Amino acid sequence: MMNKNCCGVSMHVPRILLSLVYVVGGAGFLMNFAGTTKFVAMGLTPWGLAGIATLATIVAIILKLGGGLMLMFNYRTSCAAWMLIVFTLLATLMFHMGWGGEQGQMQMTNFFKNLGLIGGLLLFADCFCKQCKMNRTEA
Repeated sequence: MMNKNCCGVSMHVPRILLSLVYVVGGAGFLMNFAGTTKFVAMGLTPWGLAGIATLATIVAIILKLGGGLMLMFNYRTSCAAWMLIVFTLLATLMFHMGWGGEQGQMQMTNFFKNLGLIGGLLLFADCFCKQCKMNRTEA
């Protein structure tokens, strides 16, 4: 959880910069819905789920663009962070696990970049464990 007792720059700039990754990407998904759906179908094919590509694309846009905007505008920040963590985790597992062949190095780089994004998002996400819940109620 981010320290709420710091200046506006150190509190808001990291959140806004992190959210830009998702807002711009989510807007791109929306503006190229057909192309995004084809790309999502490609990622779902190994699991035999290419038939739900349109639904998965809609869910991806809601998570990525919706969560990104929520985080950017500091609205339900923890919920937004968890939405983006779910999206990033699923995208990582679907598209960045093939480390062999010509694209192996790029896939590995994207995999670890996404882990870094998840780490950044965890700074804004409330933990659900019992001790953290108790600490939040005491504050």
